Amino acid sequence: MAFALTFIGCQENGSLVAADDSLQKTETQLIEEAISNIPISNLSDPEKYGIVFMREEEKMARDVYLYFYEKYGMKIFSNIAKREITHMEALKMLLDKYELEDPITNDAIGAFNNAVLAAL
Repeated sequence: MAFALTFIGCQENGSLVAADDSLQKTETQLIEEAISNIPISNLSDPEKYGIVFMREEEKMARDVYLYFYEKYGMKIFSNIAKREITHMEALKMLLDKYELEDPITNDAIGAFNNAVLAAL
């Protein structure tokens, strides 16, 4: 995924474009395109675990920044929470591609299936 993000740039107005494409695309479209171009291979158990863990870890990050935004009212926290949502969506695309179970069964703030993340 990091490789795919290398080919994304921002215009002066902040809209995202592919480096080799003059047509504007949303970040989600670019990520979806990049993930769809990854050849499917057999994942090891640690790789599967890592994708599942990262999906829920990104939710935790989103939850923290939403809490900070609610507590302090600073737009920066809202902006960061939106970035975490983008990360969550990218990982959901990977879960779907590799037919892995989504660990997020309850999207409520502070709800986690992973005991380590729940304890944090």
